[in-house]
Amino acid sequence: MGDWVMDGKPALVLFHMQRGLAGEQDFIPNWGADAAVAIRQSGMLDRIQDLLAAFRAKGLPVAFVNAIPNPVGVLPAYGHIFKEIKAANLKYDLLHDERMRRGLDVMPEMNRQPDEPILMNWLLGGFTMSGLDIWLKTQGVKTCVFGGFAGHSVVYTTTVQAADYWYSVIIPRDATCVLVPRITVPEGWIMEEADKQVERVVFEILAPTYSLVTTTADVIAHL
Repeated sequence: MGDWVMDGKPALVLFHMQRGLAGEQDFIPNWGADAAVAIRQSGMLDRIQDLLAAFRAKGLPVAFVNAIPNPVGVLPAYGHIFKEIKAANLKYDLLHDERMRRGLDVMPEMNRQPDEPILMNWLLGGFTMSGLDIWLKTQGVKTCVFGGFAGHSVVYTTTVQAADYWYSVIIPRDATCVLVPRITVPEGWIMEEADKQVERVVFEILAPTYSLVTTTADVIAHL
């Protein structure tokens, strides 16, 4: 794990560590109970706290990117994730709907600091409509360290996007977890086994094509 060099200035970008997804799971009603268990059992919250402490101690940039579910009131017709979003039956008055505003806020456990921005992405990729690229450029960042919920969705999709923006990406895989929407799992499959298969494919086959996949401790050792 140790045979690599940090490419320029790093920033820690945490995805969807918001109350409606990784917190109270209000945005994912059919998936939330299992998500709460998976997040807790994975240890990802502790590893994220380790990363936050290390980046903050060194004065390195930290940002939170949270998802606005269905920001325009229309979703693609196909795909299980869109069925899950529809099931939440959310209102889209972002300025006035208290349930939506609460769900978009960063989880209190993250202890977000005043200089750590909250960016909002539509819908799956962290760069989409969020201003993340602009913020990274203002901070002089070359390498993005990505974590958050969930590994196979926003963490991976944003890793692919980041290549087109010419950023280097590091994924500490213990600072995220994989939990596919339960409706995705074919009849007769064991849900936990499906999650393990997806996690292996993402972090051992797909993500290494575009990024360095390692551990939280390894990232901190290279700051």
